[in-house]
Amino acid sequence: EEWIFSDFDRIFSIAKKALKLKTKKYDMFGHSAGGQILHRFAIFYPQSKADRILASNSGSYTPTEYKTSYPFGIKNTKTNKKNLKKSFRKKLTIFLGELDNANEKGGKMLRSKTVDKQGTHRLARGTYFYNHSLQTAKELNFKYNWKLKVIEGVGHNQRKMAKAAAKYLYEK
Repeated sequence: EEWIFSDFDRIFSIAKKALKLKTKKYDMFGHSAGGQILHRFAIFYPQSKADRILASNSGSYTPTEYKTSYPFGIKNTKTNKKNLKKSFRKKLTIFLGELDNANEKGGKMLRSKTVDKQGTHRLARGTYFYNHSLQTAKELNFKYNWKLKVIEGVGHNQRKMAKAAAKYLYEK
């Protein structure tokens, strides 16, 4: 109840009304900490009106596992298998910079024994999260709409990732 996830739909409804829009859904892009919020948004608020969600270059993830406590798992959260099934149906894309790897110096990385199980850099952690979630969906026999997209030649750079996101979402 204290998380901001429901605020996104509320803001969308206010903007939709003010601008007299007919659209029923919205797209989202978040980089770094914004990516951390958005992949969790897809997990914990699957009933949202968000259509396509791009979580870019997150420093850490919340894998869809019940053995580890939040924020490095979903143990001790209100996320049950029914909600997880809805989450996997969302159009979440884990959007990663190819060069946001062990050589990247931009941004700060959380390091601990627990989070380093995901990898020691953002590219590894995003790939781990995607593959771990895919495995969870397979084990539960759930439809899985999440995608993994790696952007060539880009590191931990919000502007370049935002440009790639705009192209990915809207260029035909």
